[in-house]
Amino acid sequence: MRRKILRAAVAAVATMAAVMATRSDVHAQSYPDRPVRLVIAFPAGGTIDTLGRILSQKLTEAWGQNVVIENRPMAIRCTSARRRSAST
Repeated sequence: MRRKILRAAVAAVATMAAVMATRSDVHAQSYPDRPVRLVIAFPAGGTIDTLGRILSQKLTEAWGQNVVIENRPMAIRCTSARRRSAST
């Protein structure tokens, strides 16, 4: 069960990274214009956290803007989505 969740999470992160990488040159405006917060709903030091940190480094290089990791252990998906929507 845990392995399935991990595979699904890795696939989701990889898909998001691919979508963001292909869409980066579409915007005419300077985006992002402030630091980006990446909310991870797992504790720090785990596999998902490590993947998020690797992704944040690549996004920082690509965007030229800091990507900050925010770990929210035991958070439910909707909680992460609520925090994300509140930050815009």
